[in-house]
Amino acid sequence: TLISSCSTSRLSTPTGTATRSRWKTLPPDMLQQACKRVRIMGITIGSMWSLALIMNNIVAPLVGHDHSVYAHSHADYMMKAWPFPGMWIAIAGLAGSVLTYLAARWLCEKPKTVINLGLGFQIYSAALIAALIHWYPQITSGRISWLCIVILIHPAVVPTPPIKTLIVSLLIATMDPLAVWIAHLRGNPIQADAFTLA
Repeated sequence: TLISSCSTSRLSTPTGTATRSRWKTLPPDMLQQACKRVRIMGITIGSMWSLALIMNNIVAPLVGHDHSVYAHSHADYMMKAWPFPGMWIAIAGLAGSVLTYLAARWLCEKPKTVINLGLGFQIYSAALIAALIHWYPQITSGRISWLCIVILIHPAVVPTPPIKTLIVSLLIATMDPLAVWIAHLRGNPIQADAFTLA
């Protein structure tokens, strides 16, 4: 019985270690792709911020679109955030994308560092998006947050260890209510009851 239990413990220990390891690390082939995938994410997010700048600063004036008039008539609070702080948020997002792309190239020999860089970039981008959306908060029930896209798309492009993915996703999920709270502290009225806020 003693020999049997010892054998069982010896067999079970590596399996338990392997399970814990899978939660905290990635297979070598995925680590090798970290540099390329983080750069792809930097280009993708940077392109979206660039598009926002082009549409709001170039296309809108060309077609005679006035953000303030549109926001007043359609209650579109996102429009009220342009040009301030929307333009500066977009510039900050574009700058962060470029820096992430360059840093990923410089750190290609350190894939674990690159993955952490990608996670930091994910959090940074989500914070900017939450600030832009809720600069003038409009709370409606049944609306899916833009942050859900960040939570879902980034791990699909840049695989990360499951435990880090979980922690970062939960952190990003708090940014919507945090941004609304900050808007409230800035003096913006929150036109929603407690149930809709929850």
